[in-house]
Amino acid sequence: KHKTTYAVLIFLIPNWGSILFLLMAVLMVQAQMMEPVHFSSELKMLKDSEAEIVFTASIDPGWHVYSTDLGSDGPIEATFNAVKMDGVEKVGKLTPRGNVTKKFDNMFGMELKYFEKSAMFVQKIKFTKPHYVIDCYLEYGACNDEMCLPPSEVAFKEEGEAPIVAKTPLQTKTLLQQKTPTQPQPPLLSPSRGKTDSSADHSSLIGEVGRGPSSSLFVKTDYRVVKVEMSDVCYVEGMSEYLKLHLRGNQKPIITLLAMKKLEERLPPNFMRIHHSYIVNLDEIREVNKNRVILSDDTSLPIGELYKEQFNAYLSSHFLGK
Repeated sequence: KHKTTYAVLIFLIPNWGSILFLLMAVLMVQAQMMEPVHFSSELKMLKDSEAEIVFTASIDPGWHVYSTDLGSDGPIEATFNAVKMDGVEKVGKLTPRGNVTKKFDNMFGMELKYFEKSAMFVQKIKFTKPHYVIDCYLEYGACNDEMCLPPSEVAFKEEGEAPIVAKTPLQTKTLLQQKTPTQPQPPLLSPSRGKTDSSADHSSLIGEVGRGPSSSLFVKTDYRVVKVEMSDVCYVEGMSEYLKLHLRGNQKPIITLLAMKKLEERLPPNFMRIHHSYIVNLDEIREVNKNRVILSDDTSLPIGELYKEQFNAYLSSHFLGK
């Protein structure tokens, strides 16, 4: 009996090894099949204060990657999405480069543009500050004759010192204002005592009149009390005990020691909290892409699970179509 059992075990062991080997081979083939597109990304410096973010792909035989500007009724087109762009700004739109194939597709009922074998997408940028932070990604779609992959992303992150910074008209104006002597700001009136109080708490620094929503607010920052027009605020970012108010254009963000909920109570109705860390100016939203909102300056912000229902209700009330 012992000899028979031993023989059976010897017979089974090599078979299990063969099965495991075959399973590993199948998994490797499937992994290769599901990764038919191989992207790389880099930042190429140009003359003066400009550069290019370049996404380059090698595409497996039988697969193709769709180009840009296909329309909402077509497959997933290539798009450039910014998570954070500090010290830089976009110049123009995402540009495809290389040999683009144009062909009418019966399934979509439209002419499609796509790449085979290789593809390149370029986003031109301009440096606006000596130090820059770039956090962005390329979203693209890929198909073969039998199947399509889910929307895929290629991330690009870089931080560094800009070679040359172009002075915009707004920056030039700011420099002139800094050279002009200004009068010191008067101390803040304490609403509780009716007299000056330089150590007033942050609740006394919010709101111009009354305690309801206001189109402008006073906030304390850098030992100063400054007036903020809420129409200039693109979104508010929560950072532990502080808030960061991101403003339009190249204006410097305002950081103040304040609770998110405290500010939320005083904002106009065109502001909505979409995430634990973000309040957005609804007028600044350019598009909604999956679980993110894209603002007019290409900033991409996440929509938190706890805030989806409220935001979707707002979206439905402003949606045209079926």
